[in-house]
Amino acid sequence: MRERLVRLGFPVQNHLSYLNLRPKFGLHPNLRIEMMFVTEPTHELPFPTTLGTDGSKYWRALRLSVHRTWYLLTMATTSPGEGRPTTSLCLAWDTDVVELLTTDDAVRPLGLALMTPGRSSPTGHWSSHEIHEVWAGISGNGRRLILFRDHAGAEYADGHRLAAGQSVSDRYFIARVEADLR
Repeated sequence: MRERLVRLGFPVQNHLSYLNLRPKFGLHPNLRIEMMFVTEPTHELPFPTTLGTDGSKYWRALRLSVHRTWYLLTMATTSPGEGRPTTSLCLAWDTDVVELLTTDDAVRPLGLALMTPGRSSPTGHWSSHEIHEVWAGISGNGRRLILFRDHAGAEYADGHRLAAGQSVSDRYFIARVEADLR
């Protein structure tokens, strides 16, 4: 699956790395890139290193540095039949969602929320959309898209709902999100 996405020109990496943004998007090396999730020392929780994961830090809050779409992905961390321990990740880029869903066959997505900022909502407030399927495709003007489809069949790309009848060709299925947490 990853190979097909790469052949179609989607920027799928072997690891999550925001440090690769400059070459990935052809940006000038001196250009300042503002990161999505910001941690601040005042929000760090003191946690004994013997109880946590090596090198991990724990935070009670994250700040969003930019108001743009982000994703909350919940995945099973065990094999079927071993219970349902999960882990959840906040992801800033749609390509990170695709990367996690295509990198490891053991990754089983259990939930995916598309979080959209107020400017994308009629109420002017942040909203979430529960995603059922992830697809790749090509827009009518030739741009590569990652499509997120909710249970009602509405599709989102670049954080916006696709207009009815908007043309998307060369659709390629990436993943189905199985939301059964039992």
